[in-house]
Amino acid sequence: MGEDMKRAEKNAETKHRIIKSALKEFSEKSYREASLNTICIEGEVSKGIIYHYYQDKEELYLACVKECFNSLKEYLDQKVKITDDSLEKNMNNYFKVRLHFFNENPIYFGIYCSAVLNPPDELEKKLNKAMKEFHEQTIKILSALLKKTKLRKGITNDEVIETFSKYQDWVNTRAQKNKKVSLREHELKTQRTLKILLYGVVESEK
Repeated sequence: MGEDMKRAEKNAETKHRIIKSALKEFSEKSYREASLNTICIEGEVSKGIIYHYYQDKEELYLACVKECFNSLKEYLDQKVKITDDSLEKNMNNYFKVRLHFFNENPIYFGIYCSAVLNPPDELEKKLNKAMKEFHEQTIKILSALLKKTKLRKGITNDEVIETFSKYQDWVNTRAQKNKKVSLREHELKTQRTLKILLYGVVESEK
């Protein structure tokens, strides 16, 4: 039992070193430019050790993306609270918390940009799967905001969420074409898109 525990601890420590090194490499370079050799040097592991835990560069990259979005999701779960303040204040706080996360965790900044703004074409479906829980959380928060809001007659929460998702896809696609767009610009554009959508369908608050 003691040996098994030591082995498990060693495996966990090795995987942590690999992921930490890979996060740095994938954050600073594009998926195609990132080098497993650099990850080996930074993590002080052999390429054989990396292949023991990860099938290939693609699987390691996806593990980093999942690590980034799981951490972001957990952070938002802790920090975002829907209050009795106005819809706009709640929205502003949500996007403020998102940006604050990257200020506190700059290593995730490049991973987020890579996965959302400049994803490798061949990994699009797998990236969507890795980001699934984060996207679901975004919808959950938007749903909570809508429950506190009076929509115009004939418009449902589901329709607003579906429309926002389509707008978000469009914003992301535009950002992918513009390689110079910054994360802050992208977040502000996403926030503005949501405001335009909501204030186009929400009755004036009295």
